[in-house]
Amino acid sequence: MDKSPAALKNDLNKLRKLVEKRVLPWVNSITEESELSQIIKNGEKAWCEERWIEDYKAFFAARNG
Repeated sequence: MDKSPAALKNDLNKLRKLVEKRVLPWVNSITEESELSQIIKNGEKAWCEERWIEDYKAFFAARNG
């Protein structure tokens, strides 16, 4: 079923409001340190997680001089 442009615009506005209200505050609360901690704590030792850990450690080393 095709939607009218007005209906589509309405749906997109609802989605935008949801993202602004629920997603952006969560995303803005994430830190590199907390993400690294979560990967180490909850990870499955997958190859991609090991790469992320390496990348975070390199980021911290570069940031801290």
